[in-house]
Amino acid sequence: MASPNDGFMGFPVALLFFGDMGLLFMLAHNSALNLYFFTLGISMMKRNKGDKQGITIGSVGKAVAKLIMNPNILALIAGLLLCGFGIKLPVPFNDYFLYVGNVATPMAMIYIGTSLAKSSFMEIIQDKKIIECCLMKLIWLPLITYAIMLIMPVSDIIKITCI
Repeated sequence: MASPNDGFMGFPVALLFFGDMGLLFMLAHNSALNLYFFTLGISMMKRNKGDKQGITIGSVGKAVAKLIMNPNILALIAGLLLCGFGIKLPVPFNDYFLYVGNVATPMAMIYIGTSLAKSSFMEIIQDKKIIECCLMKLIWLPLITYAIMLIMPVSDIIKITCI
């Protein structure tokens, strides 16, 4: 199973290139992927590990409960509620979240750089499974998404952020 890791760099890039509206669509796309990944995705992975129970209402319910208690999802729900009801945070809180958000991208880049520095490039490019996953995630899935988006009756900004 392949899913995008669009949180580290994807959100800042979407904001930079597509503005607030592009970021909003990307957040919606990411939320849908998280819902899928943390419910059906986890159930599918458990089944592949030999769990014969597979996907049941109970297993999906447990996954949804875990998903709702995920700090990222709680923050998303809080943000949607604040935005939906037009509630503005006091300036100190707003500034705090702005500062934390501004630090996220450089910290993510440091983390990614550190992870890459620990990796052996030769081992990576010689591993057939890694190459297959990279081709699927970076070439085939975007092409399939692009083909689907061509026939979807949605705005261009939605098409671009989904790809």
